[in-house]
Amino acid sequence: MKIKKYDFSQVLVFICAILLIIGQLTVGFSNIFFSDSMYVNYNITVNFISAVYGICMTAAAIITILVVKWICKWKYSYILFIIAALILRLLILFIWKIEPTSDFKVTLDLSKILCDTPIGSWKETLDNMSTPYNNEWSAHMPFIMYQTFILKLFGGNFLSIQIVNGLLSFLTCIFASDIAKKMFGDKAGIFTLAISGLNPVVLFFLPVLTNQHSALFFFTAALWVYIRKPIKNKYINIILCGVLTALSHLLRPEMYIVIIAFGVLCVYDILKNKDLKKVICFVIYTVVFFGSLFAADKIIQGNITNRSILSGNLKYKIVVGLNKETLGCWSSEDNLLVNDEKKLNETLKTRITPPPVGLMIGKAIFQTGEFTYDWSMNIDKHPNISQFVVRRFGSAFMALIILMSCGTLINYRKKDELMIFTFIILCFAAVFAVIEIQPRYSYLLISIFPILSSGYIKNVFRK
Repeated sequence: MKIKKYDFSQVLVFICAILLIIGQLTVGFSNIFFSDSMYVNYNITVNFISAVYGICMTAAAIITILVVKWICKWKYSYILFIIAALILRLLILFIWKIEPTSDFKVTLDLSKILCDTPIGSWKETLDNMSTPYNNEWSAHMPFIMYQTFILKLFGGNFLSIQIVNGLLSFLTCIFASDIAKKMFGDKAGIFTLAISGLNPVVLFFLPVLTNQHSALFFFTAALWVYIRKPIKNKYINIILCGVLTALSHLLRPEMYIVIIAFGVLCVYDILKNKDLKKVICFVIYTVVFFGSLFAADKIIQGNITNRSILSGNLKYKIVVGLNKETLGCWSSEDNLLVNDEKKLNETLKTRITPPPVGLMIGKAIFQTGEFTYDWSMNIDKHPNISQFVVRRFGSAFMALIILMSCGTLINYRKKDELMIFTFIILCFAAVFAVIEIQPRYSYLLISIFPILSSGYIKNVFRK
């Protein structure tokens, strides 16, 4: 078969869709149908009972999406889903109690201490505590500051942080809805709002004090500016997009993935349309992005942290990500390498010679297919809700949305506006094929799939 000019971009779309489908047929399938012991003692088995439970939760997810699609036809459905999205977010914070543990507790405790400390004494206080968050993990200091400012404004209870995160999550739904509306029409916008607002993966994850809620908001807002172009002057739009991307990166350093994706998109546009002006747009975007990061680093480094907030310990993350024994996940043994440069270099050479291609492919599939976050679970107090709603129903819900998203990618594979989503997903998979993985890292993509799924709904379920 003769390949037409520029068909390579369509090949990438199919690769992206295949990757997502495999992720749901493996990781997604296990989270829906495997037994409860999977998240109790990590015993991975499937039996008749667990299969029946999985079928029931899958049916419930299908019914939910069909009901949502039906309600989307109502005259005031948009207002209804806006109210539902906001109320559900506030209710879940009071009903589903998740006490901060691990890194979430450490960063919260630091924020509480800084809240009671004059800003001019922050560096001295942090130095006296010998915390890694102003040294090797200083990249997370902006998020600690974010929590600190919320506590200063609204009081010392971490519920105030949860509520702000919940409001940002609500606004994320609004931005995602407007993106879908611009791309696929009014009904698609309402459907995206509903799916984003009702998504159990997001709702049950909200009580967790992670930096991902605020970072996702700014990332989705940046996508909204890129797609919607709310300001007449295109260069102001580019600048705004760069600033919003930088804010997301400051709160959680993941936006290099998006910068790479926009770079690939720039090359794609030049090859397809022969428009060299795209280079100017990309240069402005990257200059604003890195300029914002360097400006923030100049303020924070030396005054609050000892190291640059742009130091992401990439070498360490690659070493962890290429560990065959842990399948690319964190381990206490690898953690000892953070401050041992010589041993870190030796370990890196060992793990990249030869490159563990099988492990890398498996990690890419896992990270784009896993949407069950054990941080969201409360198995000791509420085992049934954790296993049925959070794990099975949440995974089935995401599986359906992702499969519909694949349908959109394939059906609209010639639509240029969709290419940025394809490139972000592929760049995401490529990066996490190499660095450390963890289930909740897939949260970066959580607002993309409702947008994409609305395109499939528009074509398949039209009157």
